[in-house]
Amino acid sequence: MFQIEDMECGETFTTHEDYDQLEFISEHPTGEKRFHVNSPSANRRHAILVEAGSTIIQALDSDGNNLYICLPEM
Repeated sequence: MFQIEDMECGETFTTHEDYDQLEFISEHPTGEKRFHVNSPSANRRHAILVEAGSTIIQALDSDGNNLYICLPEM
């Protein structure tokens, strides 16, 4: 599966509609955060590491796929 190691604010990641579970895993001492995007039907996941001071939100695109967006924390 994908492992994104440097997602920055404004970047997006689009997955199939089955990958619909976003899970916060950990925060590193540097402030970077690791998330997993899971598909319960496939029992697989993608890993995303975002820069310090940012987070991930989940939305749907016009085709029903899951869209994960890296944004600054508020």
